[in-house]
Amino acid sequence: MTRVKSILYGSVATIALSGVAATAQAADMAVKAPEPLFAGITLYGQMDVNGTCQNHGLPYSGTAAVGMAYWLVGEGAIDRAGCALGNNGITQSLIGVKIEKSIGYGFSAIGQVETGFNPASGELSNAVGSVAKQNNSFLNGQTTFGDGGRNGQLFNGPTFAGLSSATFGTLTFGRISTLQRDNVLAYDPQGGAYAFSMIGFFGAFAGMGQTEDAYWDNAVKYVLDAGVFHFGAAATSGSPEGQNQGAYAFDVGLRTRP
Repeated sequence: MTRVKSILYGSVATIALSGVAATAQAADMAVKAPEPLFAGITLYGQMDVNGTCQNHGLPYSGTAAVGMAYWLVGEGAIDRAGCALGNNGITQSLIGVKIEKSIGYGFSAIGQVETGFNPASGELSNAVGSVAKQNNSFLNGQTTFGDGGRNGQLFNGPTFAGLSSATFGTLTFGRISTLQRDNVLAYDPQGGAYAFSMIGFFGAFAGMGQTEDAYWDNAVKYVLDAGVFHFGAAATSGSPEGQNQGAYAFDVGLRTRP
């Protein structure tokens, strides 16, 4: 028998932090880009809180980045009907700081730190933690879980420093978004939304087969866009946990501009 999943998904509140500027709109939101507070420093953020009703689902998890089990695949206990307050269905709730300061000769010093969180619970997004919570749990005691790249770190999103030039490209060092994740976000028509995009919910696409590899720690990334030509390269020595030891990637192609 075919199982129908989500029957209701509520609205999204998004906040763009820029001094005192803020907007809150429905799902078809158009949020004003935040402006620098001072000296090239921009504080930004967005928050997604939703109401979800399902006839086959799992209880809300305050730890899992997805919040609710928006898709059926991969969780054997998805068989309960109910409604719950959730989060991160359309976009990952986050707060961060960006720095972009001109240093002359066409170059800018850049940097970013970012933290993803679950506003319905107040916890940092912790995908691995949501999986660990299911240990020694019977199927009927499970909550929503799923692997991912945000695993409870204070800065679980992109966190890097580097240089940028309109002519020579952008070079960054630190915790980076992989080239594959960049492409997913650029070309997925649903923007990687956990609740609506198969690509977004199953982060293995962004991690080249491993969901938790959508971000690389201790990495360097170089990206150049020259007209329609695009080139990207990235490499990492691996994370302290032993992931991505000696990993590297390249991205070459053509991009049309509107």
